[in-house]
Amino acid sequence: VTKVHGGVSESFGHRYQVGDVIGCFIDVTEGTL
Repeated sequence: VTKVHGGVSESFGHRYQVGDVIGCFIDVTEGTL
């Protein structure tokens, strides 16, 4: 996995695999994710 910021790329993190759980937080009051 690669991240890119400001034209510079670098290795970052691990690939998702079967069985991984991915979540996020939704703030309905603020309207943000």
